[in-house]
Amino acid sequence: MCKAAQTCRSLYKHCTDLLQFIELDLQPFWHLVTDDALLGLQLRCAAVQQLSLSWCGPYGAITEAGFTRFINSCGKNLTCLQLACCHDYITDVAMAAIADTCSYLIELNIQGCQQLRRDGFLELSRLIRLQRLNLYRTSVETIEAVNIIRNCKDLCRLNMDSCSRVDNFDEVAIAIAENLNNLTSLNLCRAKSLTNQGLSRIVDSCGGNLIQLDIGWCSELSAAMGCFVNLARKCIRLRVLHLTSNRTVSSADLEALATWCQDLEQVDILGAMSITPASIESLLLDCRQLKLLDVSYCLQIEFLHVYNWRQQYPHVQIKKSFMNSAYRR
Repeated sequence: MCKAAQTCRSLYKHCTDLLQFIELDLQPFWHLVTDDALLGLQLRCAAVQQLSLSWCGPYGAITEAGFTRFINSCGKNLTCLQLACCHDYITDVAMAAIADTCSYLIELNIQGCQQLRRDGFLELSRLIRLQRLNLYRTSVETIEAVNIIRNCKDLCRLNMDSCSRVDNFDEVAIAIAENLNNLTSLNLCRAKSLTNQGLSRIVDSCGGNLIQLDIGWCSELSAAMGCFVNLARKCIRLRVLHLTSNRTVSSADLEALATWCQDLEQVDILGAMSITPASIESLLLDCRQLKLLDVSYCLQIEFLHVYNWRQQYPHVQIKKSFMNSAYRR
């Protein structure tokens, strides 16, 4: 567009029209975006509503000052802001600029932005119109996470995968249950302090709307207390469920899913030690929308079972990995 704008006045007028920059995705040019590039775009982006700077500005190419100047100038109409892995310049100061300027923000992605600390997350909690928030692998702690959830009551999608500094996910679960009535997608993968009680609070309050749920690698969750059967009964609209690496998942849990969650499209039960081929059969038979099933490292599921299921249910992609015998020794 910059080159076209140099050819004639008419094209210049069209190429610099603010409506051409309502949506701006700079991620494909991550290695070229600098403070100077943002400054050059500043006049054209006064009406931008959706902006992606994910991966942009590594090694100091974009600075905190350059980003805040751009946001202060162009951020008042933003509804969607993608800042994944922008750890060099997304600081507490930058987040304060976002909170001050982007009052209409609905979606915010700050995954991997490790420089944010308590003050930055407190600023984030001022974005009360947020509906979609990605906190994957950030440094958010329990108090800040609860504060964000209590203030951003319109959240319908929340990703807190790998938030290792949250030391009490049950407190976060209680805040979710009490405040996020419209929640449809929740990722708590690797929430190592989440217990059956916390999960029960979530599914009892939010289960009716949940469509996607990831509680993989949550080592404190145990099927012995019936939490996954309760999940199946309360979350009947589920389409995507990840129970990755939970060895306690049982055949009874799968049969409950087959009975209550028949809209399921993706199920990940990697590492479930005790599930039987019969329970997998029930899931495949009753969940007719199923497209992806991961039974890797499920010791009672043989490759012959998987081969037969692939023939019988060709519309389902069934994954099966195995542990090398030499590694086991």
